[in-house]
Amino acid sequence: MTTNIGRDDADASFRYKMPVLMTKVEGRGNGIKTVIVNMVDIAKALHIHPAYPTKFFGIELGAQSKFNVATERSIVNGCHQAPDLAKILDKFIQQFILCPTCKLPELLMSVKSTSIKIECAACGYSGQLKSAHRLVAYITKNPPKSFVEAGKKEQKKKGKRAAADEEDELDEASSSVVAAASAGADTGVDAAAAADEEDGGEVVEKKKKEKKEKKEKKEKKEKKEKKEKKEKKESKEERKARKEAKRLKKEKEAAEAAAANGKDESSDDEEVEEKEEKKVNGTSPKARSVASGSESESSDDSGADDDDDEWHTDVSKEAIRARQDAEFQDRLAEVRSDVENIMLNAKAENKADAPVTILKLFLAQQQRSPQEIAAELKRLGMSRGLDEPQKIKTLLEAIIDISRPKTVVDQFRSKASLLQYFTRSQPTTSGSAAPINSSALLLTCIEDLIGVVERKLLPYAPVILQALYDEEVLEEEALISWYEAPPEASWLVNKDVAVEVRAKAKPFIEWLKTAETDEDEE
Repeated sequence: MTTNIGRDDADASFRYKMPVLMTKVEGRGNGIKTVIVNMVDIAKALHIHPAYPTKFFGIELGAQSKFNVATERSIVNGCHQAPDLAKILDKFIQQFILCPTCKLPELLMSVKSTSIKIECAACGYSGQLKSAHRLVAYITKNPPKSFVEAGKKEQKKKGKRAAADEEDELDEASSSVVAAASAGADTGVDAAAAADEEDGGEVVEKKKKEKKEKKEKKEKKEKKEKKEKKEKKESKEERKARKEAKRLKKEKEAAEAAAANGKDESSDDEEVEEKEEKKVNGTSPKARSVASGSESESSDDSGADDDDDEWHTDVSKEAIRARQDAEFQDRLAEVRSDVENIMLNAKAENKADAPVTILKLFLAQQQRSPQEIAAELKRLGMSRGLDEPQKIKTLLEAIIDISRPKTVVDQFRSKASLLQYFTRSQPTTSGSAAPINSSALLLTCIEDLIGVVERKLLPYAPVILQALYDEEVLEEEALISWYEAPPEASWLVNKDVAVEVRAKAKPFIEWLKTAETDEDEE
């Protein structure tokens, strides 16, 4: 049994599928634990290592969790039901699997020392993973390569154990053959049978010898690989230090030779020596003196020598920690700047405690999924007594910056996936999906936005509707139904505003009807 990745089960033809999460509870008392039976299959569908969602479960539930690479078992301490773990898995998918732009599970993750870079194979999005979850630190400390190496080590151990077991079996077989041969001689079996048993013993001994030789060759190969791996592990800093010591030794010998001869080198000789050393070592003497921290005399050509300076990143724990703190402070400053701007604008408009301000602050803190935004709107509706039209009106005012009319159409296009969620997935009071009613609700809120809140957007009415039609947020049937409905039936605006908006949208609606007529004739 499968489900859509991202839990959008309304789309039966969605091609991104994953198995439904299955659990099994083992043990009792303090030793009770939950085994996620098909975690390997789920991780394979998500194109990620099973250890990451397993660790995510442990962090979210506050329990110990572990994925055993050898047995491929995903274990979370405690008794947990499959529906609860499925909700947590959805949260993991929203933060680490779905592309922040197109919301498709096509992310390619590359782990660096302190950050995770993501690239979307569907829309081409590229950037840093914007998440402050504790799992990010776990992934950077345990990149996918580390699990691959651990799996190889485990396979080697299994191979060695299997070889040892096979060798024991051969020993037992040879001893049984010898015992049978001696027993046959004692009881007077015929010579042919004894000869056959003796030949069997020789075969066993031959196989044992071949096995031993094969084992010795394997051990030699492993030793050679370990030696090569050890040589490759030599750090870049050690090579630089050795290179620098060699250079200093050469300079010292040259200085001693010059002092013994009692003559100074000319500027031309210095240039020649510099070029020669640069060919050998790859950098100029001045660049090396800068890298080693020694003092050098300033010259007119110092600007040209700076191009040859060799720099490297400090990888000490203190330096890494300092860079992480600086990056966190930068991100925090960006969030604070956005929050301060929102609050200043809200105070200027006397909307400091308005629902739209609260929603803007919620969106500014971090990237939110449509489900999280819907939950926040539901909370605002309960606390402020907002009905469905007022919720969508609040959403539009929060996500669309009406202070820049020329960019409003592009803003609607960029928020298409979010608006699709509210026009295609919102249930009515009866619990059944009603896309046309939801679309009509969105159209009414757009009427209010461009006809009341910011009338400068009225000329953009046809292009806004066309953008939402092109992005499949609004369907043809819903647009024509809204246009032909009586203006006084609008929920948020009066009749005059509704008539004015429909008049501005008339060119697009007529084009839509003409296209529909042409299709019917064909």
